Amino acid sequence: AVGSVLARLLLDDASRSRPIRVALLERRPSPPTMSELGGTAAAPSARAYALSPASLSYIGPGPLRSLLRHNRCGVYDSMQVWEHDGPAQLHFVGDDLRRAIDEGRLADPREQLGGDADEGGKGPWLGAVVEDAPLVSALWEELREDERIDLLDNVQIKSIESPRHEDVGKLEPPSQVELSYTDVSSNEEDAITANLLVAADGANSFVRRTVGGFPMMTKSYGRKAVTCTVEISSGMNATAFQRFLPHGPIALLPVWGDGGDGGVRYANVVWSTTASEADHLRSLPPDEFIRALNHHLRE
Repeated sequence: AVGSVLARLLLDDASRSRPIRVALLERRPSPPTMSELGGTAAAPSARAYALSPASLSYIGPGPLRSLLRHNRCGVYDSMQVWEHDGPAQLHFVGDDLRRAIDEGRLADPREQLGGDADEGGKGPWLGAVVEDAPLVSALWEELREDERIDLLDNVQIKSIESPRHEDVGKLEPPSQVELSYTDVSSNEEDAITANLLVAADGANSFVRRTVGGFPMMTKSYGRKAVTCTVEISSGMNATAFQRFLPHGPIALLPVWGDGGDGGVRYANVVWSTTASEADHLRSLPPDEFIRALNHHLRE
């Protein structure tokens, strides 16, 4: 399997029925620990994810607690959405989810934190913004402690021998998958066998291209998103903002460094628009881009 969250989900699901062992192959070197990562960023990265309560619950209490402890998780419990051409707006708060949580239809990640729940605020979360690098580091730290997982980092897959398509789905189980790889650091080759191979190695998946037979369907929406991190003049009060413009929405999302201690405040911007306008925005000097952003948020 490739993908830290995927490995966790496989183990959590399988542990309910029978023991399972997972090998996680990663082409890059293992990420730094959260402690090593803590002091390396001058500002939040624009490569981040706005995660729903359900997605946060999949991450698990250990990584989530580590993200909060190292101040790399921008929790929001309020959201404001409005149009560009009228007074109508929508406002959501975490307590809007209370009934779904009480009925068991929605997970509350705060409940997973137990005694540390106050780290993320007092009420249910609407979501949280988490950067890619801290999320990967937090997940790897937990996976390193799980004896059921073999972490094989900095490796390059050389070949995959999989069952024939006509043998899949029969009463007799198909033969195992055999995968050979090279350790880039030592240049040594090795191989593993498995009953299940999960291809979670991105849109240009090597596994999919090698094994073949996986249909794909793509659709272009004619839109691009410009993402960046901006410094803001005042705190966001754990609120995510989204304004719909004629060509697409602008989202202003709270991240770590929201200025609760009087320090510098940051937010992540995701500006979805046409490809031509996105290219124009990317070409602007920083001060002109900020003026355009403020104009479209405030007009």
